[in-house]
Parts: sequence; structure tokens; C-alpha cells
Amino acid sequence: MKITQRLISIMVVLSLLMSFTLVTSVAASGVTNNIVVTSASTDWIFVNDNGTTGDWSTGFESGPGAAPLGVGSASIKLNSAGAGIIFGTQKYQGTLLSNIQTLSYSTYTNLSPAALAFQINYDPDITTIESSWYGRLVYEPYYNGTVVNGTWQTWDMLNGGNGKWWASLNLKSPVDDTCPQASPCTLSALIAAYPNIGIRNDASSFILVKAGSNWNGFAGNVDNLTIQIGGNTDIYNFEPLSTLNLGTSTPLFCTGETSKVKINLNDISNLYGYQFEVNYDATKVSATGAFDNSFFDTTGDYAPWNATCSAGTCKFSVSKLAPQTPSNGSGTVAEINFTGLQAGEFDVTIGAGDILSDRDANVIGHTVGGPLRLTVCGFATASGVVSLQGRATPKDAGTVTLTNGTFGPYSTNFDPITGAWSISNIKVLAGGTNYTFDAAHGLYLGNRMTQLLTTAGYVAPSTKLKGGDADNTGLIDVSDITCISGSFGAAPVTCGATGSSDINADGLVNILDLVLPGGNYGLTTPQGW
Repeated sequence: MKITQRLISIMVVLSLLMSFTLVTSVAASGVTNNIVVTSASTDWIFVNDNGTTGDWSTGFESGPGAAPLGVGSASIKLNSAGAGIIFGTQKYQGTLLSNIQTLSYSTYTNLSPAALAFQINYDPDITTIESSWYGRLVYEPYYNGTVVNGTWQTWDMLNGGNGKWWASLNLKSPVDDTCPQASPCTLSALIAAYPNIGIRNDASSFILVKAGSNWNGFAGNVDNLTIQIGGNTDIYNFEPLSTLNLGTSTPLFCTGETSKVKINLNDISNLYGYQFEVNYDATKVSATGAFDNSFFDTTGDYAPWNATCSAGTCKFSVSKLAPQTPSNGSGTVAEINFTGLQAGEFDVTIGAGDILSDRDANVIGHTVGGPLRLTVCGFATASGVVSLQGRATPKDAGTVTLTNGTFGPYSTNFDPITGAWSISNIKVLAGGTNYTFDAAHGLYLGNRMTQLLTTAGYVAPSTKLKGGDADNTGLIDVSDITCISGSFGAAPVTCGATGSSDINADGLVNILDLVLPGGNYGLTTPQGW
């Protein structure tokens, strides 16, 4: 658990500089400030304390488990014994330790007894101004209780003056002689020995939590840091940066059909009101908006923009009303039902000027997801005529089937007398969609072609199927000729499982049936259209 002794210059260019949105600042006497820190503001940073590379990671994440405040926490993960990372702020410069009325934080660890240690870059006497480095005061949870893996624990670092602290080794400071790591002392004893001891009042000032050294495999989190000075209380809620984004399960839909787009919030804390606009292409779709109360209940709330959609913009704005409480977590806040009007592609976007707010009218920092691409398809018709070799009319119906990797299949029977067929409501994209056409009939080889269909409609060229596949195997070979020859001049017989020796369906088996497989011998399905 020994902390590597290093002078940390806060002014150094950091390899991993995270900035966080400071939701509120120190206020007037007696005020409690709930401060949400995310990767969008500027006064809390991660610092590589030991100078190693590639063996650590930092950030903000949901959880783990039920975080003490909001939905998430700040995290530090180490992958070597040499790694050491700190997370801290330069606020509270020049503060006497004796003026700190409350000091606590919550930790989560996977490597008991190691848990994030709280540290202060200190000066034994802040009434004097000098540049000497005196080291750090260190509060380690395992000196003050039992550290448990996989659960959040809150540590009162004052504990009525009984919290145990130690000072890092430093030849210029007598404090480490009074409170060495091997024999921590209470904060009361420390202040009694050094009445003017406090947080440094210069560029090296820092209060922080640290992971490492010799903590290979550590994954720990911090949240709920509480500091009270002069009656003012700052409560730090470390959170992953919230995201406002769009999503749908039906990005492709046709004219007259609908697609539901959901507006989602991820990892939000203390949400009490919001406003945003969603833009779309009114020439391609009509739109109807609605609030979704599953996450942020708007029942009885005040909504100046009541999910209205017109002229390519849907507007949403709502505030909770007391005594309702803020919303925390992730969920859907609104939805838009789009109905296709015209084939084409367009982007749905969240417009500039979106605002998320807590109860105190503090803007909640967040990111906005990128455009959501929607595609509206149209409808085509296709028609044509199929004839059969050796028959004046088809006599019995066959099929025409249209297939495409995205749409369909679409299938119909062609007329047994005329061979005519027609298919409508075939889905196509704005620029057209390629379909494979297959015409099929028993005892005949199928024909195939590929054709681009558009909303203009398509009349296929007439096609004639080649006969002689007596056993319906898709290949005209000796087995077809053998079956036909076996009943030549007699009544038709079944060939294979589903075929017949009467290819032209005239009730006789004669030379008109035999010449068909003879002339088409060796051909297979499909043939060209």
C-alpha cells in the first residue's frame, strides 16, 4: 500500500486530460451544492502519477451496481504493478484542515484491501508562502475499516477527529515524523501538532484520489465526495457523460407505412426538465410526436412545446412540477411516428439549442448522437405473359416469383388460358431496386432474369418455358426420355415423384411429348427469360 513519493506538477501537459461539466460552484454561506462532474467540465482531471504507459485506463461509467449518487462514478483501472493514477482538483487552495467540517467519499473496489486513497497536497503552515514540496497527507480506507470487494462503502475521513491519516516521506517536512505511514495518526492529533496545516495555496495544490502503486489488476471507483467548509457543502457526483440520441427498429419503410423513432437519454442524473427539437424532411414523411412517460413522467407537468410536429420540426419541452423528483438513469423520453409520403432517403437530427436541466436550472452537460438515416421506399407493379413450349395455352397455372435480398418475395400464378400475370405493391427504393424474376411450371424448365424495378412500373417481355422435364428434377436427361418412352402410345404415367409422361397435357403420350426432351436434352433450370 506504500504510495510512491513523487512531486506532481498539476500544470504539466497531461496525456489523459478529461474535462468535466461543473454544474454548480461554491455558493453563499450555508448552501449545499450538488455538483455533477462528467467528461465535459474542466476542474477535475486524471493524471498519470507514475509515468508508465499502456498499463492503465480511466473514465466515467455507469455503476458499478447502484452508485451512491446518480447512475455512475469515476473509474481507474491498473494493469501493472508500476501504474499509478490520480484523479483530483485544484479547488480549495489555501484551506486550513481545521476549517473542514465534513470530508467523506464512497469507494468501490475489486482488490481488497486496496481501495482508492484520498490524498491532499499539503503545506504544514499555509500562512507562509514558499515553493517547497512537502508531500501528501493520505487517507487509506483499510486503515479505517474493513474494505469489502464488490460493494460501495462510504468513508468518513474526519470521523469526529478520529480518522487515521499519514504523511508521505519528505525531508523538508516534519509531518511525516509525526504521522508516518507505519503509524498513522488522527486528524485531530495532526491539527493539534500543526494548527496552520492545510491544502497548499499554489500551483501544486491538489486534493485527489489515487490508485497504485503495486495494485496490478485493480479496478476501482469513486463517487459521492462531500466537503463542507464554513457551512458550505459541496457534494460531487461523478457521472458518465449523458447522451441524447435517436433510435429506431424500422429504418426502412414505404409510403403509407410508419416508422417509430425514439428519443433516448443515457446515463442522466438529476434531470428535471428538457427541451429539444428534432428535424426531418417533410417532403418524404409526415410526423406525429408524443412524450414517453416510461422514464421521465410528464403527467401533470408543464410542457410549452407539447410534442408538436410541423414543417419538418418536432418540438419537445417539459418541466416537472414540485413535489416531483428528478429522473436518473437511462430511458426513452419521447417518440415520433413518421409516415412515408415519398420514396427517398433523409436524416433525422436533433437540432442545435437542446437543453437538459436539473431542478436548480443548471445545464446538464451531454453529447448529442449523430443523424439517424431513414429510407422511404415506394411501390412498383410488374406484369407479363408466360407461354409453354408445345402447348397452345398453358392449360394449368404456373408461377412467377420476384425475389430481392431486402424485399419480397412476391409471387403470383399466371393464367392457365392466357399465361398473363401481374404483381402489384412491390417495394422499391427511390432509385429503383433489382429483382430476380422466376417463371416456373411443372414438366418445364424455369426461366429467370434480373430487372431494375421503379415506381414507374414494368411490363416484362413475354417468355416461353422449355418442356421435357418429365420428372421435375430441373434437368432434362435420359430419365425423362425413358419415362416418356415407357408409356409411348399409352395412357400417361407418373414420372418421378410429381411428374408425368404427358408433357403437352393433351391426354396422350406420343411423339409430341418425346420431341420436347429430345430437343432440350441436357438443359437445366433456370434458362434465360
